[in-house]
Amino acid sequence: MMRTVIVYESMFGNTRAIAEAIGEGVAEHSDVTVLNLDDITEGALADVDLVVAGGPTHTFGMSRPQTRLDAANRQPYLVTQRVSLRDWLPTLADREAVVDVAVFCTKAAAPRWLPGSAAHSAARALKHRHIGLAAKPVVFHVEGMQGPLVPGELDRARDWGAELAHATKDLKRRRR
Repeated sequence: MMRTVIVYESMFGNTRAIAEAIGEGVAEHSDVTVLNLDDITEGALADVDLVVAGGPTHTFGMSRPQTRLDAANRQPYLVTQRVSLRDWLPTLADREAVVDVAVFCTKAAAPRWLPGSAAHSAARALKHRHIGLAAKPVVFHVEGMQGPLVPGELDRARDWGAELAHATKDLKRRRR
């Protein structure tokens, strides 16, 4: 059976909800574990066929320490992430086993003209480290900067997860 790990960075809970929905879709074709980046252990990625990684879009890309602090200042009860997608992605290059990787993010739906996304920044960072992507980066939308998710995004995340796992399963079968 194929094994998938979905990792996420989330400050307001929207990216976590998308990660969990993707996990529901992936579960149709794979054993799946969904983890906050802060909770990843040394062996979490052992014998994994697919890694799906996501985070929120902060200032046109992946979060930085200052953007996480700014988000925390907007919501005093918010628990900030210790590990960000930007910090964690380089660790994938240290892995010896070939693994398929896909990336996603959450981003404010309006204004639509705002450039950049954490998913596209993550894809560039992976390409720079010679890590290929199993699928094009996907952006899921939230209303405003803090959410909630735009209606229909959880369903879209489940569908994408199922499609991604199915395609990875087929690719794995062809590699044999």
